[in-house]
Amino acid sequence: MPTSKRAVVTGGANGIGQAFSRRLAAQGARVVVADIADGAETVGAIKKSGGSAVAVRCDQTSEADVNKLRDTVERELGGCDILVHCAGIYPTAAIDEITFDQWRKVLSVNLDSVFLLVKAFLPGMKERGWGRIITFPRRHFIPESASTPTTPQARAA
Repeated sequence: MPTSKRAVVTGGANGIGQAFSRRLAAQGARVVVADIADGAETVGAIKKSGGSAVAVRCDQTSEADVNKLRDTVERELGGCDILVHCAGIYPTAAIDEITFDQWRKVLSVNLDSVFLLVKAFLPGMKERGWGRIITFPRRHFIPESASTPTTPQARAA
């Protein structure tokens, strides 16, 4: 179904976020690839397919960065109609081996970023009378066990 919507995809530089970015662009959306990683590969693939995309480097745990992202989206696209939040991390060690600072980082990326992004983009959606926010629960490829439950708990919070 073709669209003329404007989409912001966090974690869009790779993985499921890249897939969302490419699919939305294929359906006609103008896409902002928002990621702490370089989104040039995603943008290049979208443009090669005839779509419209820009990359914005953004640390989604930083209120200042998220506000800069929103301001860039407003300036470049005139707003955001679709926010897809795919950014997420997980620790590579068992829960009894990670530090509290590592735990807080997981919560910040997987949970606090949702708050910051919704707070930044929801007002514009409400003002325009239309918008969609999708938070994609990140699942990692390591079998979950009692020793590695951090990502599901962070997303469930």
